[in-house]
Amino acid sequence: MNDYLYFYFLQKMVSKYQVLHAARSGNINNVRLLLQHGAEINNMVILHAASNGYIDIVRLLLQHGAEIHDMAVLHATINGNIDIVRLLLQHGAEIHDMTVFQAAHNGYIDIVRLLLQHGAEIHNLTVLYAARKGCLLYTSPSPRDGLLSRMPSSA
Repeated sequence: MNDYLYFYFLQKMVSKYQVLHAARSGNINNVRLLLQHGAEINNMVILHAASNGYIDIVRLLLQHGAEIHDMAVLHATINGNIDIVRLLLQHGAEIHDMTVFQAAHNGYIDIVRLLLQHGAEIHNLTVLYAARKGCLLYTSPSPRDGLLSRMPSSA
């Protein structure tokens, strides 16, 4: 391989790592600068930004055509970040099987409701965890119309 090709591939690898590092650390200015200079985005970049709650970076990456990692909604859900969950779903993100379970397990009622509105399915284990968290989970008449509400505390 000649020197030009070697340095070209080396530069591509470094720019991918730099974007990932900037997104993971929440440095939107560096992410923006790297994107302006043609840095490539892989789906791990958006996963790290979503996992760490950097909604402005997630929005910027989506504007630049980033593909949504299939675990991004799950990670945003685990961290209780409903705004990122909503943003990812609005951009066509898939809902992983464990996402509703994690939202119910952590007591994130609004996220469960949002996920159900976007077609998530309810599994038996999800119902169990919702009940343990003091939530009432029921569907009527179909799973797509699932409701989740906080059960009144006993006085």
